[in-house]
Amino acid sequence: MSDRKELVSKFIDEVNWDTYDYTASPSANMDFPDLEEDEDREIWVSKHYNKTSEMNCVHVCDLNQILSGHTRKMLALYGSPVAWPNKEDAEDELEDIIDTMDDAREDGGDDYAEALDQHGLINDEHYLWLRGRKLGRPEAFDDYDTAKEAIAKIEAAKADEDEDLDEVLEEFEIKDEMHYDHLKKELENTEASAYSAYNEVMAQTQDFLQNRLEENKEALSDELSPYKGVSMEQWASINAQISQGQDLAALISGIGIEMPEWDDISGEWNARMSRDTTATIATVYGAAFTGGGQGQFAGTAASVSESMGAGFGTDVAGDDPISFEQWIKITEHINASAAQGIDTNSVLAQYDINPSDWGTIGGHWSLKMNSDPMTYIGDYQKFQAQYSQQFAAGGSHSDIEF
Repeated sequence: MSDRKELVSKFIDEVNWDTYDYTASPSANMDFPDLEEDEDREIWVSKHYNKTSEMNCVHVCDLNQILSGHTRKMLALYGSPVAWPNKEDAEDELEDIIDTMDDAREDGGDDYAEALDQHGLINDEHYLWLRGRKLGRPEAFDDYDTAKEAIAKIEAAKADEDEDLDEVLEEFEIKDEMHYDHLKKELENTEASAYSAYNEVMAQTQDFLQNRLEENKEALSDELSPYKGVSMEQWASINAQISQGQDLAALISGIGIEMPEWDDISGEWNARMSRDTTATIATVYGAAFTGGGQGQFAGTAASVSESMGAGFGTDVAGDDPISFEQWIKITEHINASAAQGIDTNSVLAQYDINPSDWGTIGGHWSLKMNSDPMTYIGDYQKFQAQYSQQFAAGGSHSDIEF
């Protein structure tokens, strides 16, 4: 027996279950974060049982050995009644229990309350979680990429009245839509957790890079000073407006400069970027260029530039340039078109968007997703599956709907 199991066994033998409050344990964390596999954690033993009139459900476990925050939360709040059979050992018996519970759930009211009570369940959330857990995860959902493919096919079947949804679910060894919803939610929780972990690392990296950038800017203060009265930010802003089709002569005339002098200024700023081995000047230029556009989303571009400067994970202020769904739809349209050798710009033109605008839109929604992945991850998966299937089936010239 491992040292950890010995500690849990000793705790179970000695604890007073009448007074034990697992929420007040020194190692308790009721936020239920996901855990790292190699973390050193004290044991955290769950409550002894849930009481129902028909069943005392003992389910003692070491919560801090469970990496998934969602699973740990469900086990802590509810537990898995020991009287429920496992699919591997008694599949028919499990199916009978689930069918009985599903019928009672559909009836609702006292019938469902009585069925929950008889089977050691506290509430509907407890049943849905235990149901999905006992039915298990089919092979297609063991791998992230195959799970995404399965979701895309199932979502397409749900949206197509002519498609037999039950047949598609059976293809992936999924009992029904409730089982599918459970599997999809598990995948969303896993992806959101991975996204959060990635964000944490990126935020730390961004803080380091931002600090180093400020140090480099101070060291390069002479190189970043205006040349002939034109700052780096001003030069970048004009270049951004040129990229959007605005007239160069009119732009430089507005700041009192003629073409020969503009060529000299551009040459100097390009030379300064070339001799800067730290890429600090190019970084300052990039941020100013992003925020300097004057297109239909100029306000968004300025907000994106400001958020990028504030550090990784910072939300974007202001209105959304287009909806989240529309962003994903256009992205999937571009992906499908690229696979057919169709130019991205021609796709964007169908939505009255130019490449510069598209860069701004992508920056806006990427920053918003990074700032709060849990809010967006479910819809991201849903819309990605929906539109990747739509454009794959209908071709890149499918009807465009705003």
